[in-house]
Amino acid sequence: MCLSESQLDKVESILEDEVELDEALNRALLQVRDGKVIPHNEVRKKYEKWL
Repeated sequence: MCLSESQLDKVESILEDEVELDEALNRALLQVRDGKVIPHNEVRKKYEKWL
């Protein structure tokens, strides 16, 4: 399978986005594991007046 230069650039861009997403998800999971998140129901109580 031969890809043109523009097609290769698109594939590389997609792969870079996937790597960034994977890193962000890993950071988020570490925050959850370490208890550094606020449950949705507590946040909702705080901002309920604007909903």
